[in-house]
Amino acid sequence: MSDPLKALFLFTFLASTPIAWVAVYGYKADPATWAIINSYGFAIGATGLYLYPFFSPFGKYEDGFISRLHAATLNWIVWLTVFTQIMFQIPHNMMVETLDASKGSMMEWPFYAYGFADSRWSTYRHNGIDVGLAPEVWLINWNDSILGVLVLAAMIYCKREKQSISSTIILVLTVVFRDATLWRETVEYLWDHHRKGYPHTVQDEAYRAHGVILLYLVNFLWLIAPILSCVWAYFQLLTAMNNHIRSEVKAR
Repeated sequence: MSDPLKALFLFTFLASTPIAWVAVYGYKADPATWAIINSYGFAIGATGLYLYPFFSPFGKYEDGFISRLHAATLNWIVWLTVFTQIMFQIPHNMMVETLDASKGSMMEWPFYAYGFADSRWSTYRHNGIDVGLAPEVWLINWNDSILGVLVLAAMIYCKREKQSISSTIILVLTVVFRDATLWRETVEYLWDHHRKGYPHTVQDEAYRAHGVILLYLVNFLWLIAPILSCVWAYFQLLTAMNNHIRSEVKAR
């Protein structure tokens, strides 16, 4: 039986933006209020997707902590990083002029919403003339998205090779390298916000506290999951090695 909590948090994660679209563009609700609601839904869904396997009384986790860690890490890899990196960070870098020209549209909405936490993600025009993202945002996008594509390719290869020891090594090394980069990047990103007094967070006092909270909620997993992915990698390698030894013994 699959864990029903996964369905709950996955729905919250995926549906928060479409629900906000309906409210704002269908029923003319206040965009700022729904940007905050959307961001809370997205952050709670993302955090729940990663944490629920560790505490859930549902589902089947035969190997205890190892199975729970594996479920959490798969959600981290598939939904919280690869999906986000490919679906949002690549278009964000490649469609700057389009996003700038369509401010306030459904297409630009995800960046508008996150802009309450960090306005650099919803600002595309610099010096009033040139259209382009802030250099640090541009670099973060390309770094994360390229590594996300590499992880996706490694996952497909590992599945195709039926988790052979060589394909497992490629996958875990790719994930650990990518996650180490994400962890360092996130520490620097959040520390830069904190030490400067959150200059890029919305200044309107009605929303500013939410903006700061959401900055940490959205990025929280990028501080926790990369550390535990190292533990996951160890167990994946151990399992692959044991399976390889068993197959060698059977072949004899």
